[in-house]
Amino acid sequence: MILTAKDDPLVMFNSFPTEALEENSKIDFIATERGGHLAWFEDLKGTRWYPKPVFNFINSQRAKIDNI
Repeated sequence: MILTAKDDPLVMFNSFPTEALEENSKIDFIATERGGHLAWFEDLKGTRWYPKPVFNFINSQRAKIDNI
């Protein structure tokens, strides 16, 4: 899993070989429109945005294993 934000000011989105990543069935490439570097906060409470997609990915992998 590669999780990035398109507005990351340090790891530029255009540095990723997006076409190759999207074609590779072994890689889940997730690029959000916003999120900045190191998952900036999504609200004033200090909530970070990254746990939702990370746990969704983990749960999807767990479901694949359970179906084996």
